[in-house]
Amino acid sequence: MIHSNSRNANFSLRQLIHHAHAGKRFFHISSAAVAPDFYTGHWYFSDKETKRAHQLEITEQLGILIDGHQLPGKIVQIDNQELLFLDKYGYHLRIDASNQQPVSLYDEADNRVYPVSKAADWDQGQN
Repeated sequence: MIHSNSRNANFSLRQLIHHAHAGKRFFHISSAAVAPDFYTGHWYFSDKETKRAHQLEITEQLGILIDGHQLPGKIVQIDNQELLFLDKYGYHLRIDASNQQPVSLYDEADNRVYPVSKAADWDQGQN
C-alpha cells in the first residue's frame, strides 16, 4: 500500500493540473533512469467527471506534461510495465503499459484510472 508522507497531501491529478496551469512549481523533474522509448509521445485521456479531455505528454527527458504544463515531481520507477511518477505530496501517478504502449493513467490521489490513447487513435474516436 502506498501512503502519503504529507499532512496536506490531498492533491489529485485535477489539482496538480490546476497548479501547473497557474505556473506553480513545487520541485523539478529528475530521473537518472533510462526510459523505454515507447512511453515518450503524446497521449490523451478524458475526465468523465469534468467532461474534459486532456493531453498527456512524456518527453525524452522524462518530463511529464498535462495540457502543455509540466507537473511538479519526479519519476521514481520505470520499466516495460509501468512508469511511476511521485508528486510533492507523496501521491503517485502510474502510467501502465501493455504491448509496449501506455494504456492507462492511475491517479492515486483520486483513486481513479483513466484509459489513454495515442493521438491518431484519439482523433479517430472523436469523429
